[in-house]
Amino acid sequence: MCLWGTLIVGGALWDEALRMARTADPKAAFRAAWALEHAYVCAPEAVEERFDEFFRTWLATDSSSVQRIFSKMLCDMLRRRVVTLDDDRLADLVACCFDRLTAPSTPSAVAVWQIELLDGCAARVGWIGEQLEAIVRSMSERPDCPPSMASYARRFLRRRR
Repeated sequence: MCLWGTLIVGGALWDEALRMARTADPKAAFRAAWALEHAYVCAPEAVEERFDEFFRTWLATDSSSVQRIFSKMLCDMLRRRVVTLDDDRLADLVACCFDRLTAPSTPSAVAVWQIELLDGCAARVGWIGEQLEAIVRSMSERPDCPPSMASYARRFLRRRR
């Protein structure tokens, strides 16, 4: 684990790190999110206990670096079923993921985690699966689609069959 992650865990600096992940300075926000991810690996329950704040930060951040890291952590929490989303939060998550996924400026690494989050929600909201497949197929067929995204899209679409 990184030094900063150790400091967060040992010094109970979770709330401060979450606050720093919301800062307007993209470098500071990224470093805070990166350190939180390392701390999360060691003590996931501490982030789970602060899920409300974590989720609000995930929804509000404009930093693609923070979006990627927090989406990865959120995906893990949902897969392990340690947090649940009520209908309002689920609607917020779906809207945010689709917005990020369809934004032309979204980096592939962020898009992948939005796809994973939406795929995980498809069982609860039936229409997500069809829309998600259509968007992923469309993204992968664009001439400017990065090879890494095209490869991921092919694997995702095979998995959905």
